[in-house]
Amino acid sequence: MPSVVDLTGRRFGRWTVIAFASRESRKTLWRCRCECGTERDVMALTLTRKTRASESCGCLARELSRGRAPSLTHGLSRTREYRIWKGMRNRCENERTPDYERYGARGITVCAEWQDFEAFIADMGPAPTDLHTIDRRDNALGYSPENCRWATQTQQQRNRTNNKIDETDAEWIRWAVEAGESLSSVAERYGVSKKMIGNVVKGAAWAP
Repeated sequence: MPSVVDLTGRRFGRWTVIAFASRESRKTLWRCRCECGTERDVMALTLTRKTRASESCGCLARELSRGRAPSLTHGLSRTREYRIWKGMRNRCENERTPDYERYGARGITVCAEWQDFEAFIADMGPAPTDLHTIDRRDNALGYSPENCRWATQTQQQRNRTNNKIDETDAEWIRWAVEAGESLSSVAERYGVSKKMIGNVVKGAAWAP
């Protein structure tokens, strides 16, 4: 494993690196102190890459957003991670989005800290590949650092092999299929098998 470059004492935006935190696989974390006094473990990659993903604990974005459009607060509004973050918040908070009924209306929320994109990317880091999307480990819980990871569709489906579809899901599945959506499309959305979706539509038991 390559040696870790010591970042102690260096400044990145409003962050000052104060100590090494931990290293897991390819993820190196450094304990940083923001100018506002907040301390947080931040991924080295989000500090050192050319287009820096983390400039502060989130205070910078809040200050800039008072006088600028959100797309100007961190320079990352065109990244895939930013689009994923916006989509996550929309389906939990925007009643006009098609997926709101399956998320926000059912009590799925985005944690307070992740209302700032900088805090989100500091916790999650960049998506490993374009095939990775945000995934909740426990579908009954909301979006938070403890419950989320980057995962491919294959990983997400494997993680949900033992999922059960509740009656609210079943109602929406039947509605989607009646409206013309394919069984395969619905199965992919819920991360379950096409056979299970077929059983739901028929009104049969849908436990895997």
